[in-house]
Amino acid sequence: HRPRPELQIARSALEKRRHASDRGPRRHHHGSAVAQGAAHGRRENGHQLEGRHRALLAVEPTDAIRAHRDQLHLELDVLPGSTLSIKLGGMFRNPPAVSLTPIGFDEGRSGTVVLSGKNAPLFFNMGKWDHDSSVLTLKTKPEYIFAGEYIRFFLERDMYFQLPPAAYRNDPAFRIAIPGAGIAEEQFLYSTKWIDVTKTFVRTILYYGDPGSVWYPGEAPDLNFKFEPNVDLYAGTVITLKLPGFTVSSTTVFMTAPETAVSNEYDVSGFLKTGEWNPFTEELKLTVPVGNAIIRRLNVMRIRAVGNAGFMLPITSLEKNDPLLRISVDGNQFIYEEQIQSSPRIVRRTFLVSEFEYRPPIKESIFLFIMRLKPAVNITFPADIVINLPGFRNSLSKQKIEITGPSRAYIKDAEGLWNETTEMLRFVMIFNGKAIVADESLEFNIKESQGFILPTKLQRNDPSIRIQSVNNILWEPVKTSPMVGNMPYSPHRFCMTQYEENVRTREPICPNAKDCEPPLTDPCSAKELERCGCDSRLDEKFNITIQGFNLEDTDTLQFLPYETLCSLSSKPLFLKGFTLQQYPPTINKEGNQATFGGFFSTKVGYFRMCYMHAGTLFDIGFAKVKPACASPYVQVGGTCVEHCPVSKIPVAGECTRDPHAMDDSDMQALMLQVVMSDPAISGSTHLSQRDSMDQELRYFVYRYTYELARLLHTQPERIKVASVSKGSTLVNTVFTAVTDMNAVDTRSPAALISLLRALQSDTSSSFYLNLFFQNIDKPRSLSQIVSGVYDPPELKVRECMDGVYRVFCPYAGEIIPLASSYTIFVVAVLCVPAALGMLCLCAWKLDFETSPAVNEHTLDSLRTEPKKVDKPLQIEYAKSWLEGRFMGEQWQKSRDSPLLGITEH
Repeated sequence: HRPRPELQIARSALEKRRHASDRGPRRHHHGSAVAQGAAHGRRENGHQLEGRHRALLAVEPTDAIRAHRDQLHLELDVLPGSTLSIKLGGMFRNPPAVSLTPIGFDEGRSGTVVLSGKNAPLFFNMGKWDHDSSVLTLKTKPEYIFAGEYIRFFLERDMYFQLPPAAYRNDPAFRIAIPGAGIAEEQFLYSTKWIDVTKTFVRTILYYGDPGSVWYPGEAPDLNFKFEPNVDLYAGTVITLKLPGFTVSSTTVFMTAPETAVSNEYDVSGFLKTGEWNPFTEELKLTVPVGNAIIRRLNVMRIRAVGNAGFMLPITSLEKNDPLLRISVDGNQFIYEEQIQSSPRIVRRTFLVSEFEYRPPIKESIFLFIMRLKPAVNITFPADIVINLPGFRNSLSKQKIEITGPSRAYIKDAEGLWNETTEMLRFVMIFNGKAIVADESLEFNIKESQGFILPTKLQRNDPSIRIQSVNNILWEPVKTSPMVGNMPYSPHRFCMTQYEENVRTREPICPNAKDCEPPLTDPCSAKELERCGCDSRLDEKFNITIQGFNLEDTDTLQFLPYETLCSLSSKPLFLKGFTLQQYPPTINKEGNQATFGGFFSTKVGYFRMCYMHAGTLFDIGFAKVKPACASPYVQVGGTCVEHCPVSKIPVAGECTRDPHAMDDSDMQALMLQVVMSDPAISGSTHLSQRDSMDQELRYFVYRYTYELARLLHTQPERIKVASVSKGSTLVNTVFTAVTDMNAVDTRSPAALISLLRALQSDTSSSFYLNLFFQNIDKPRSLSQIVSGVYDPPELKVRECMDGVYRVFCPYAGEIIPLASSYTIFVVAVLCVPAALGMLCLCAWKLDFETSPAVNEHTLDSLRTEPKKVDKPLQIEYAKSWLEGRFMGEQWQKSRDSPLLGITEH
């Protein structure tokens, strides 16, 4: 048995807050209910109420059970004969006569107890203790207890109350109520802590089915629970298990005994037959029945899953020792809510991580395939991993795919088996090989050299891409995969007016324009739009709408000068013309349109549109910004005029500085080949094949010259048609230098050609309003318009003596006289070969071999009769022998002889 410390019970106010005037006149005699009501205010059920009180409970673990002066301060009047109810949860009265009986029995424990202390007589010096509810009931004498009184009493040691072996300060298990005064049960404001041990559970263990078995979400196993509190749980105590996500078909669940009895474990199903399940709060409440108790030992309970009478696990996963699973105790004992200490992990047979990455994620391209997996269960032979890749193709028609990456060792021969017909990729596990354990991170790679090609379109986390482990993990979509084909379409073509926030283009992507020849380069020209089969209305305003596939509200749009390419490193510059994006786009439900607002341009020209989507930058087209001037007028400093000043050329309807205006080539004539469509003429003979006096040719040249001079705002005399060639109609036009420096037009030939190219580039210019030049060759690309570079380039020409402009003029005079030329010819043909022959003869003569100076006869004479030979020859012959030269003899043969040939003589 536990030691029995002194228990002192009192009710106390911590301080007097109210003055005597607040409490009203104090009265110590009986009176009528009406008189008391008049004196003290509102009455309820015959009791005076002021709505506030103070209560204190003090417990001292001393040997003497005499009172510490605890007190009760009531700020209300209590009528005679009122009943006070004090709940002492966890207290246990154990007289010696019943000390050996089970603690759940109330016989000999419930009954009258004696009160001591200053105010004990107010309660007849006794109270009634109910063991099953742990409630001490006190009944007052037929006397008033006026508001503001302090009431003190305590219980002696010989009442045999025992304290729990653990406690809280201000324990919520200690409560008080005065039903007759309308005071509901509430916690004592203060209670002492008599031991430095907090109430808790020593062990709490939750598991499913048999120990060590594995279960998965949505299944219905037996539910087993073991718990060991460090205090006894008496009758009326409620154990609450929070089981979020669990479901059961009934609000009443039945306990059964465990399948196997284990020593030192106590089965509570013998007296705790049922529990109450609340499906809204997902709580299971177990109430200790009257006459029983759960004591401090390892208690076990089991809820069988038979038919529909059992718990079904959550459909979501639960971590090991999941903090969401909790337990608490209230009622006749109180333990604060805490986590169930041990619970198994509940996971689906799934891949916790299945992530695919394509580099690059561009439709119909060869890519690096990276697969990252983490299974929730073990994978081993024969549970092959199979991946369904709809729309994927192999450009090399391979069936065996080389697998790389850190986890390739798990795959047989590090090869995947690809079936193009079923679009299945299988990773075969190695027989008796190392198993892939649960929660292991895997990475498999398929390199570009294996030839896999992406489909045209894939959604982000596309559900059609699936994965399974055969007979282990069922088919499921891959959790993470990038979009393919998710991109803005191109090209977008917008027409905007300077300083306007809207565009004038109703149809930013014109399907018919892709077949238009020449290409559509001017979205601000109604004629060009109509020529290419596009919507030609330009009188309405629209928001900037970008079309694409799976666009997102995180996308951004940026406008750059067209000569600047889209780049991730480029920084947006406000002063370059367009404002920056201020707000995210609005995406329609289908995700194929992104609408932007707030863009306008302070400059005129052509601007490239750069669209950032999913970390990738796309060049999606261009916007032409024109001034507010109506065609064919151009803008100069905010004013609309017909012609630009001589130092400027029109670009997108605004006069900008001509880079050729300051060239030092004013006197250099230039010839340019202007390409035009064949004009309407009579007959089938092309103009280039006609005589120069042909009337139609002369009329064409005349009109060409004067119309071009009017458009270029120059003198017709400065424009000359050198020739007309076939290939459409190629007009070789010469632009001559300025002859009259006082003339209004002082553009150089290079500046005239620059102006011509600028007018030719802008299909909204006056060039295309002229009936004669409507058929001039239009620009082939926007880059050509911006750069002003056309083929073929202009040529530098000069006027020859015959009045014709050529690159090189023919030579008209003689170089040398005719006689001199004949003389040079004769000398070159006759004299030079003779001189060379003589030279060769002399060289041959010098190289001719002469007869030897010493013949055989002389040698014989030198050997036999040396005196018949001249002295010098004798001397030379002797020297040759002395020097080893062997004059006139076979010296090598003599040298090879033992005695240098002396033996022969």
